[in-house]
Amino acid sequence: MNEEIRDRLATLPLFEGVSKEGLDDLAMIGQVTRLPTGARLLSQGEAAGKTQCLFVILSGHLRASLEIDPAAGKEQVLARFGPGEEIGEVSFLDRQARVATVTSEDTSAVYVLSRTSFEKFAEKHPRASFLILMRIARSLAERLRRTNDELVESLRASRN
Repeated sequence: MNEEIRDRLATLPLFEGVSKEGLDDLAMIGQVTRLPTGARLLSQGEAAGKTQCLFVILSGHLRASLEIDPAAGKEQVLARFGPGEEIGEVSFLDRQARVATVTSEDTSAVYVLSRTSFEKFAEKHPRASFLILMRIARSLAERLRRTNDELVESLRASRN
């Protein structure tokens, strides 16, 4: 099973350039979680347990949303994510509560890496951990730019 995980991780942009030994270690310290359609992976405001984990989608699709009126089931979808994309990186980095709810849109599998395990990995593989963190930072920067562009468009449209 670890070889399957390692081989799958090797195909993901987040882990590009990580050595075979590093991928072997990542396969051993992480786990794969399978989600049926409609399963909630993370909850907005969640502060314990999963808060310090990074999730990388191996298969399927997930959506991140804000709960507008939980009692009525109203939500605002923020983004949709597919294979190869990471989620949960904000809380993974800052150890704060989850900013959104993440739900599977179809049968999905995610690789789960805890912050504690990553810190141990970083001691053994400092260059690889640097590359991974830089890719997470780049992904966050791209999302922030996209959000800024959407906000500007929304503000322009509201003025007309």
